[in-house]
Amino acid sequence: MTDLVIGWPLPTFPDRHEFHGVSSLITGPTIEPIDLDETKRAMKFLSTTEDTLIDTWISAARHKFETKTGIQIMTATWEFWPDGFPVGGTIELPKWPLQTVVSTVYGDVGSPEHVVDSGTYRVVNPQGPTAGRGYLSIVSGSSWPSVTNEAKAVRIRYTAGFGDAPGAVPEYIKSILYFLVGNQFRFRSASQEFELAKVLMREDEMLRSFVYADTPILGPMRSA
Repeated sequence: MTDLVIGWPLPTFPDRHEFHGVSSLITGPTIEPIDLDETKRAMKFLSTTEDTLIDTWISAARHKFETKTGIQIMTATWEFWPDGFPVGGTIELPKWPLQTVVSTVYGDVGSPEHVVDSGTYRVVNPQGPTAGRGYLSIVSGSSWPSVTNEAKAVRIRYTAGFGDAPGAVPEYIKSILYFLVGNQFRFRSASQEFELAKVLMREDEMLRSFVYADTPILGPMRSA
């Protein structure tokens, strides 16, 4: 395996806001973005003796990449729970690339939930291998509802990911996953702890280059 250095300049915004909210995975992907045979060819390891372990490393590599970068590789359904609606018009969603917004609901604790009319906001979902975060933007003449600023007062359910099949995943992401799995294979011996520490530092530096450059846009909370 060769060293891999990949990244691109991601957009920044002059107004940065503190992250207010929690993400919850509703439905995860049912397939990994790289398969066993592809990974073994990339590793130049053709024996079947380590197949179960390599499958585990594939899942671990995908999880590490998604956790470190915020990128959802294969299609999954998430919920974002901001503590309320912003006074301004935009809510950025943490996982990207955004596919669709399934629903936006709100309600104070102990009160019935209400669905925000999808006609009052537009969904902006940048596409492509270097797409940034998607967001909801209130349309002119409308405003977000008023709710009490508390946990799970608002729930935005959405799907994110490059697609349902591995063929939709950009090749640069697959290359990184091969690189991560290869490192697990090469540096699994206890006698290689020092080398592994250096490799993990390089991995973290590489993955940081894919972290979206701005925190989610979620301005001051709209009070009830």
